[in-house]
Amino acid sequence: MVRSILDDVLIVELAQDVAGPYGSKLLADQGANVIKIEPITGDTSRQWGPFPDDIPHIERSLSYAYYNTNKKGITLNIDSDKGKGLLRRLIEQADIFIEDIAPSRKSMYGIDDLSLSNPDLVHVSVTPFGSAGPYQDYAGVEIIYQALAGFMHLSGDPDRGPLQIALNQGQVMAGRNIALSAMASIYMQLGQYLDVSIMESVAVQPPFHIITYTHTGIISGRGLGANGIDIFGGDYLKTRDGYICMTTEGKRTWEDLAILLDIPELSLDHFADPADREKHRESLEKLVLPELEKKDTKELFHKAMREGFVFGMVQSPEDLLDCEQLGVREAWSEINHPELGVLKYPNAGFHMSSVEVKSDKPAPLLGQHNAEIYSSMLQIHADDLAGLKSEGVI
Repeated sequence: MVRSILDDVLIVELAQDVAGPYGSKLLADQGANVIKIEPITGDTSRQWGPFPDDIPHIERSLSYAYYNTNKKGITLNIDSDKGKGLLRRLIEQADIFIEDIAPSRKSMYGIDDLSLSNPDLVHVSVTPFGSAGPYQDYAGVEIIYQALAGFMHLSGDPDRGPLQIALNQGQVMAGRNIALSAMASIYMQLGQYLDVSIMESVAVQPPFHIITYTHTGIISGRGLGANGIDIFGGDYLKTRDGYICMTTEGKRTWEDLAILLDIPELSLDHFADPADREKHRESLEKLVLPELEKKDTKELFHKAMREGFVFGMVQSPEDLLDCEQLGVREAWSEINHPELGVLKYPNAGFHMSSVEVKSDKPAPLLGQHNAEIYSSMLQIHADDLAGLKSEGVI
């Protein structure tokens, strides 16, 4: 089995937060050699929780630990003249350069036109809104991306305000676009500038509300609302020990569903079709919800799925780690971090028959690879490195 597919690809990453680091992490998981450049004070994500024992520490951020596995890390003050020079020397040797510098500030660091010094370079710029347009120099955070890109309009109850999707999903979408476009460029052996906008990455994702509006004029809205429960349409309902989602997908009949749930009254004529069930929603809820609260979630899930229904259950992080399906799929890797100890990390989410794809190296400590990278790549002597450190350059 080949170890990885990007072993001979060198990536220099000068990016913070989620989008840039996640994009380079996806490439690092495929074997790319990623050098992460941090400010001397550390990446901003080192300040993000959660932290073990709720004690903040730059080497114990679980957010940083996840987004930077399989990388090597160095520190560099790119605001200093010597730092700018070292940055350009590193970029000259790179196959891919990923950065998140604002468009108007790129020239300050000499990274506005890198094709002159490295014509084969794949230069990835990830910014909140892209390198052109009236928003190009605006700052952004996750909730802003989701709001401006239309995702919040679709999330939440219709009788309440728009709702942000959990976690940094917009930046994760941008990170995947970084990895996809960079790998395509490497495959094409084409040096070029890749302009990734986080807002645009969110706006072009499914659901297809833009296509719906274009062709029908219908503006997609949010769900049923606080007073509505769609028992067989995707709402998660309380069971004895958790939550279950029941759908009418699959090839079984409504009468089969009545037998499965042991509620013979569901076979009555006034529940015969979706329109009748909507008309008698309150009666349906009074029949089904109390019975569900007597049932074991996992037992009901397996029984329903084995019999051809399409049900789902809400799994907690603890459930996911113990999930028999994900266990067989080897969805997790254990990585020993020098400060955090052994933790389980998600793998790529897909498998390749001839290539191993997994996370196996912990995120770097702050400046952990300074001596190795500066000495091997830039041929800087140890005494000179000490001088650069004393000057605040590295």
